[in-house]
Amino acid sequence: RGLVATFRSNMANCLVSLDRADEALQIRREVRAQFLELYGEADAETLRTAHCLLGSLIDLGRRDEAQRLALETIAVAKRVLGYEHVLTLNLVCALGDILICEDRQTVWDLDRADAAYMLALESMRRVLGTEHPITRECERKRARIQSALARVPVEERLRENERQTAMGIRPPADSTDATDSDDWTDATDSGDATDAGDDTDAGDATDAG
Repeated sequence: RGLVATFRSNMANCLVSLDRADEALQIRREVRAQFLELYGEADAETLRTAHCLLGSLIDLGRRDEAQRLALETIAVAKRVLGYEHVLTLNLVCALGDILICEDRQTVWDLDRADAAYMLALESMRRVLGTEHPITRECERKRARIQSALARVPVEERLRENERQTAMGIRPPADSTDATDSDDWTDATDSGDATDAGDDTDAGDATDAG
């Protein structure tokens, strides 16, 4: 059964390359369920199936589901593999991808994505080195986010941080480890971050995608 699941996982990768994302998503859901049943959530290969599933969810803009899965998987990966394992770091980087996977992002989304990339990069540079392809790709992603944020007035970013703080959500700049905190889910799963109106919507001008 494990070999069959692995074969189907490879088939999903082929479907992605053929732009058949919906079919790939369904297969990756089924493969993850099989690995969970066979090996449990703490198995490294099961964690990799979650990372693959995240890729499909991000491609299709399924942000809420992707974020819940990412946070759950990061917690397991940190416990089982350690924070500085490559898979754990890739999952943290994926968290940044999730926050900007929709067509329009708020200033708060961009700030949190920047924080996730920064957390991943700090360890990637130390563990993999500055020239590793994974490190370089994460740097490129963060550079796009920072370019988008540079076009947002500082006053607007501060105003949004104050609004989120008033709601009991810690600003990204104050988070020493954002992946340990429920603040990430508070700000996204409930949809609160998208209800701030024109003052907090970065809109097309700040689209980092």
